[in-house]
Amino acid sequence: MFISKVHRFPENLPQIDFATYASKLGNAPIVKEFETAYKALAVAYPKDKGNMKAQVDAEEKEAQAQAKKWIAGARKQIDESKAMLDKIDSVPGPGVMTHEMYFDYFPEQARNPWERPTFWPHNKSYQPENDPHTVK
Repeated sequence: MFISKVHRFPENLPQIDFATYASKLGNAPIVKEFETAYKALAVAYPKDKGNMKAQVDAEEKEAQAQAKKWIAGARKQIDESKAMLDKIDSVPGPGVMTHEMYFDYFPEQARNPWERPTFWPHNKSYQPENDPHTVK
């Protein structure tokens, strides 16, 4: 908003025809005094004493580098997620998959009856390792 307000106004002060004012007014010395004061008017452009522009530029470059790094990480994560989705899409559906296929696809999650047999009703609470009466 500030920039749009600043650019609405011209860079230099408008030119005033003081001769027309002197001819229409009866007091020419006052017009001459106004003319010299108007021409002497100079609006000082603010100075960057603390070199804030350089600091802002440095922060901008740093933020751009961080943004590029974050975008690269996000793209890597997207690629990994797409690869995982491709793997998931390659797995047969539950109606088609057998226990052996499940063991082949998910060996760390599948029940292996040769290593840890379970007892009916195959719930965790009914297994010997969870029985408080079992001597360990």
